[in-house]
Amino acid sequence: MKEAGLLTLTESKWRKAKRRKDVIAPLAALEVVGQKAVEEAAASLGITTRHLYRLMKRYKAVDRRVTDLISAQPRGGRGKSRLVPEVEVIVRD
Repeated sequence: MKEAGLLTLTESKWRKAKRRKDVIAPLAALEVVGQKAVEEAAASLGITTRHLYRLMKRYKAVDRRVTDLISAQPRGGRGKSRLVPEVEVIVRD
């Protein structure tokens, strides 16, 4: 089966996650984060404030590592399978 972990992570995705950690870690360490700080952080990362809040939540909930901020690969979608090809063959058979 296809590996979908750190071993296949591209250098650009690693840099992106590292950059996210550099911005999010100081905010996550605060008891209360002001709206202006959130807006500035989101703008510096090129994401929405909503997405920033989700990333902060994920970062705080797990181990506070760079790997917590790696973008997930989209799977499936309308009309597409969400299963890896090997599993799809078993289901079809």
